[in-house]
Amino acid sequence: MPCDRQLAAALAAEGQAIVAEIEVCDELACDAAPFTFAAEVRVAAPAERAGLVLARLQAEPEADGLAVLVRDYRTRCPGGD
Repeated sequence: MPCDRQLAAALAAEGQAIVAEIEVCDELACDAAPFTFAAEVRVAAPAERAGLVLARLQAEPEADGLAVLVRDYRTRCPGGD
């Protein structure tokens, strides 16, 4: 289904963007981490970080507004939730 592929691609891109945001925040010594799971991402190997965030996005937790983000993507597809 095209929507499933589009949603998967959007979430993968969001996962990479969230990792980049966490890494940049570390480089800039931000006062607060941008996400509650930032510490978990930081300690993971760089090659594993996007996968960790993608799994979190797919679980759609209410924390960090991730569930809202995923729902917004889903509603953009015809017949989405």
